[in-house]
Amino acid sequence: MLQSHQFCRSGPLENNHNTVLVVGGVHWLATHHLSVILKALQREGLENIHVVVKGLGAGFHQPVEGLHCLTLVKIISKCKKKKKQ
Repeated sequence: MLQSHQFCRSGPLENNHNTVLVVGGVHWLATHHLSVILKALQREGLENIHVVVKGLGAGFHQPVEGLHCLTLVKIISKCKKKKKQ
């Protein structure tokens, strides 16, 4: 869950379009995660910021230590499977 200290670390934040939050870019992101993020933003008084939800293949392909990452081959495979659904 997003904690207040995570918002404080990112400051100063404005409750308008000058503040942008980019989320996504991972294969495990679900609507539940977006709901948690939106509730946290409302709790912190940031409901008017610009939120960008990235797709799986939309850049930022940097591996992060401790975070499960897919290879390019697996990303392409997942995208093809989702298109068939």
